[in-house]
Amino acid sequence: MTEYCTATFTWEPDKDPSKVIEYKFGSGESDDREHGRQHSRDHFFILGQVEGDRLQVTHYPSDAVDGHEGSENISHCWMNLECKPVYSMIIKGFAIASEARTLEVYDGRNDSYLQTVRGMRDVEDSEADDSKIHFMCRCTLEEPLKSIKIKFLSLGPRQSFEIAHIRLLVEPSTACGDPSNYQAATGQGINMEKLRRDVDSMGDTVSDRARAFLTTMENFQKGRQGALDDMRHLLVDRNASGSDAPSMMSSMAVGEGAAQGGDRGQMFQFLQSVCSQVAEQRAAVDSLDAKKKEEEEASEKEEQIRQEAGSAELESKLESKLDSLMESRLDAVEERLMSRVDAHLADLETRMSSKLDAVLALLQNASAAPAPKCRSSKSDGQH
Repeated sequence: MTEYCTATFTWEPDKDPSKVIEYKFGSGESDDREHGRQHSRDHFFILGQVEGDRLQVTHYPSDAVDGHEGSENISHCWMNLECKPVYSMIIKGFAIASEARTLEVYDGRNDSYLQTVRGMRDVEDSEADDSKIHFMCRCTLEEPLKSIKIKFLSLGPRQSFEIAHIRLLVEPSTACGDPSNYQAATGQGINMEKLRRDVDSMGDTVSDRARAFLTTMENFQKGRQGALDDMRHLLVDRNASGSDAPSMMSSMAVGEGAAQGGDRGQMFQFLQSVCSQVAEQRAAVDSLDAKKKEEEEASEKEEQIRQEAGSAELESKLESKLDSLMESRLDAVEERLMSRVDAHLADLETRMSSKLDAVLALLQNASAAPAPKCRSSKSDGQH
C-alpha cells in the first residue's frame, strides 16, 4: 500500500507506524456512521485483529519531545502526521483504535488547537477481563490539512500504550480549491487566476486575440489538471493490486518539475505548439459537428418524408373506406326506394285492374240486354 503520509511519535514505537495505517479516499461519513453504530472492528480494521500487528508505543525518560517542550507535555504522547509532498494529498479526518480514550487535535503548521475527540469503547477488541481496553476515536476536520498533530490523553500514569489501527481519510490537495495547490499540481509557473484578474482590470486595452489566448491557456490547464487527477485516482485504485504506484507517481512529479524549470523560450514554443494543436482540434471538432448536423438534418428529412408518405397512405385508406361506406349507404337507400316504388306500382296496378274489370262487366251486361221495339213503321201507315 502506498504510504501517503509520514507518522512520527514523541514516544518510541516498537515497529514502523505505517504497519497499522491505512488510507481511505472520499467522505467516508456513511462508513463512520455505520461503524459508530456497531462499535466493532470489521473489515477495515483487520490490521489490528492480530495482537502482534498492533503498535506498542513506550515513553522513556530520556526521550526528547519534538516541538513540545515542557514538563506538562513530556507525560503525553504526541503523533505527527504529515502528507508527503510527492503525492499532493491532504488529510480530511481519521479514525484511531487505541487505549487512549481522549485525543486532542492540533494544526501541524502552527500547533494551534483544533478540537478534542472522545472515543467509544471497542468491545470486540478489548480484553474480556478489562485488562486492555481499546477506544475508537473518529474525527472529521473542518478544513483539510497537510499535517496534523494528535495528543493522546486519558492514559493515566502508564508509560506505554497500544494502538491497534490508524485510518486516515485523504484526498488530492487540488480538490480543496486552493490556487497555490492547483499551481503546484499542474507544474505551471503562471498563476492563471491572478493573470485573469490583471487582464480584466486592464479593460478594453487588452486585445481580443490576447483574451482568446488567455482563455485557451486556462482551458489547457484545466484539461491537464483533470488528466492529473484521473492519473492519481488510477494509481490509488491500483494500490490494492500491488502495482508500483509510488514510482509512477514520483516519475510524474519529476516530469512536472522539469516542465516548470524550463526557460521562457521553450515555454513560448510549447505554448505555440499547444495553441496550434488546439486550433487543429477545434477545426476537427467543428468539422465533426458540421457533419453530424448534416446527418441529423438528413435523418429529419427522411423521417418527414416517411411521415408524409404514411399520411398519404392513411388518407388513401380513409378515402377508400369512406367511398365503400357511402356506396353501401346509397345501395341501401336505393333498395328501400325501389321496394317502395314497386309496392306503389303493384297497388296501383291492382286498383286499375279492378276498375277495368268493373267497366268490362258493365259493358258485357249492356250488350246482353234486349233492344226496344221501333214505332216508326206504324206512324208511317197512318200517314
